[in-house]
Amino acid sequence: THLPQFLFSAVATMEILVDHSLGIPTDAILSVRCGGTRRQAPMETICNHPLKFPQGLGEVGEPLKIDLLQPLASARLVLHPYEDLYSISFQEKGGMLLGMKMSPSSALSAAQADAEQAAAESQGKDAANSAKDYLEQHGLLKYVQSLLHAVIQAKPTDPYAYMIEQLSAAQSKRPTLADIVSRPGSAVGA
Repeated sequence: THLPQFLFSAVATMEILVDHSLGIPTDAILSVRCGGTRRQAPMETICNHPLKFPQGLGEVGEPLKIDLLQPLASARLVLHPYEDLYSISFQEKGGMLLGMKMSPSSALSAAQADAEQAAAESQGKDAANSAKDYLEQHGLLKYVQSLLHAVIQAKPTDPYAYMIEQLSAAQSKRPTLADIVSRPGSAVGA
């Protein structure tokens, strides 16, 4: 019997890549737990970027727990360097509110940190190119640089309020949420 070479690797790890799927929503998230390690990724990316686990195939002593998850709502949160309490409102799902407290976590072991950094670097190259294209397409990089430059020049007492004021000053030519909601048959919050 011929066994795969990766079973004999000195640093055996396990990778899971989706080979095929049927009937799974495109916005689903695959969550896999192997022992005490859990990895998650959107279905759209897991066909090309595997979930990586520190255990080798021969070291897994219990069944994998596999969950398919679907997002209820999404929000982006910019962390403030001097704040630890946040309240996030999910406007597309009226009435949903989430309070979060941020705190430093215990340090990772050197091996864990190295493994996570290597995985992040491989995925980061594609993400960096995609992010650069997006920023250029929408002129965001230049706009945010100008915004920071204005903050440095003005030196306002509350720089966050100043930036909010600046961001609110630009009038978008795209329809507002109120315009979209007022249209008959419009779909909001997709």
